[in-house]
Amino acid sequence: MGGLFLGARATIQRVERQGFVEAGQLVQAAQEMESQAQKASSADARRQFYNQALEQLRKAQRQDPTNTEATALLNRIQATLTRLDAAYELTTLRTLVDFATYTGTTTLIRGLVYRGDGFYILDKSGDRIFQVPLPDLSDQGGSPVPTTLLQPQGNARRNLVSLVWMPQGGSWPRDSLLALDSNRGLQEFRPNAEPRPLPLRGAQDWASFQTAAGFEGNLYILDPKASQVWRYVPTDNGFDSERRAALPSVDLRDALDLVIDGDVYLLLRDGKVLKFSNGRPHPFSQDGLDRPLLRPVALFADPATKALYVADAGNNRIVVFNKADGKFLRQYLLPDATAVYDLWVDEGQGTLLMVGDARLYMAKMPPG
Repeated sequence: MGGLFLGARATIQRVERQGFVEAGQLVQAAQEMESQAQKASSADARRQFYNQALEQLRKAQRQDPTNTEATALLNRIQATLTRLDAAYELTTLRTLVDFATYTGTTTLIRGLVYRGDGFYILDKSGDRIFQVPLPDLSDQGGSPVPTTLLQPQGNARRNLVSLVWMPQGGSWPRDSLLALDSNRGLQEFRPNAEPRPLPLRGAQDWASFQTAAGFEGNLYILDPKASQVWRYVPTDNGFDSERRAALPSVDLRDALDLVIDGDVYLLLRDGKVLKFSNGRPHPFSQDGLDRPLLRPVALFADPATKALYVADAGNNRIVVFNKADGKFLRQYLLPDATAVYDLWVDEGQGTLLMVGDARLYMAKMPPG
C-alpha cells in the first residue's frame, strides 16, 4: 500500500515539474513576442504580437499558477494594450437641448451644421430647421434656447434630407444655409428672408443622393449608386452648372457620409474611410484601432482640425484618426443608450457636440 502511495506521489511530482517547465517555456515565448511587438512597424502588428503573448501567458498560468514572472509580464502587457486602446469615457456629456421637450412633439434630429456663431439642426420628423446659439463651452454653461428657422405651413412639407453650410468663398458671394429635399430640390435660407429655391442642374440625373457638402463655394453631392461625388461650381443664381466628377473610378456603393476640407473623406458602411487628395486616392490606414467600426454613421473634419472623427454607433463611441495618414489616435466612449447621428468638434476648445434622436449633447474631450 505504501509503495502505491509513493508511486502516485512521484507521478504527481513529475507532472508538476513538467508543468513548471512548460510554463517557463511559455513565458519565454511571450517575452519574445513582447520584444517583436516593440519592434513592429505598425500598431496593428504590435497589437497582434501583444495579444499572442497574452495567450501564451494565460496558458502558463494554467500550467503553473504560482509563476510570478508570468503574472508580472501579463499585467505589463495588459497595461500596454490599455494605453494602445486610448479609450476615454465622456464623463462630462450633458444634454444641451431636448427638442422633444422644447417642441412638445415628436422629433427626429439628424443634421448638425455650424454657422459661425451657432448651429442649424435638422428635424426630419417635424420637417423643421432649428437655430441654436453657440453654447457656453465651459462645463458650467447653461443651455442655449433654440428657435425655429423653418417649419411646415399647414400640410405643406419640404421633406428636407440634408443641410449644408456654405460660407462665402470662391465664387460664392455670401454666407448661406442650403438644404436639399427628397425631390433633390435645393433651397437657400438667409436671415430675415423667406427660403428661396436655387437651380441645381441635372439633379434628377443622379443615380442616387446620400448627402452633400460645401467647400470654397462649391457644392459636392454624394451619389453612391453612381460611385461618384459630383462637384458643382456656383453660378450667378445658384448651381446651374454642369456637374463634374470629383473622384476617379472607385466603388462607393456603400458610402454613407462625406466631408471635405480640401481633401475628400468618405465613410463606407463597413467602417472603412477613403481619402482623396487632389482627386487621387491617398492612404488612410486606420492602423492601431482595437476593434473594427460597427455601424458607423457620420464623419467630421474641417480645415481647422488635425484629426478626423467618426461616430461609431455600433460600438457607442467616437473614434479619432490622424487626418494625414489615418492612424488611430484615441476613442471617446459614450454612456449607454446615447444615440448619435451627427457631430461637430472644436479642437481648440476641446469640445464635442453631437445630435441624437431628439437631443443636442455636449462634452469636453479628455486630453490624450
